Amino acid sequence: MNAVLPVVFVSSSIADAELQRLSLLLQPLSVSISFRQPESEYFLQYIDNKVVLSNHQQQVFADFVGGALNHRIHHRGAEWIAKAVDIKKNKSIWDATAGLGRDAFVLASLGASVQLFERHFVPAVLLADALQRGQQEPQMQAIISRMSLNFGTIFNTDLPCPDVIYLDPMFPERQKSALVKKEMRFFQAAVGEDNDSTDLLNKARTMPVKRIVVKRPKHGAFIGDIKPAYQYVGKSTRFDVYLPV
Repeated sequence: MNAVLPVVFVSSSIADAELQRLSLLLQPLSVSISFRQPESEYFLQYIDNKVVLSNHQQQVFADFVGGALNHRIHHRGAEWIAKAVDIKKNKSIWDATAGLGRDAFVLASLGASVQLFERHFVPAVLLADALQRGQQEPQMQAIISRMSLNFGTIFNTDLPCPDVIYLDPMFPERQKSALVKKEMRFFQAAVGEDNDSTDLLNKARTMPVKRIVVKRPKHGAFIGDIKPAYQYVGKSTRFDVYLPV
């Protein structure tokens, strides 16, 4: 059962144009607008011209315009993921567990065409909003144009198979930064963890792709104890590369 209701809480003072934009954004995701604050602990809210996941004390939102991602794509944060997917040869990528879209954005900034898949409406709403906001920024338009959001899983799409399937299952220990850990714990509390990652990996390996890349903490266990073909190991993160069966 979702901890978050499929509604976005907005203030009654919202402008008509913004209300219409938000309504069109939410309609494909079967999420509605409410002028009454939900009683659940976690809820989606439209505030400061963006959709956030909130619980009164903290907020999480997807963002492709802020400085942190821009710093990462020009520094070593992009190096290992580029090697893991072999970005020079593989330009078509499915991010099967898109989350807040940060890795998808890095891959798109490196020239890849990325399909973002999200099966939970909360990250899907946050991603849809972030993509729309990113499209309004001229310096981001080229990157955002290479990112497409899909509400569902990689197994219920008619899209042609990509070169690479990318998996970043949500685990408590997945990030090093204390700030990001706090943010992800908040996100997990509302959305839940990816408890079927072994099944997801096994199914992905049956698809006609060149490789499946799984992001893990540097010292984290293999997904389902399945040993990868090879690895790329960074300072705090590891990329396990699997070949299709």
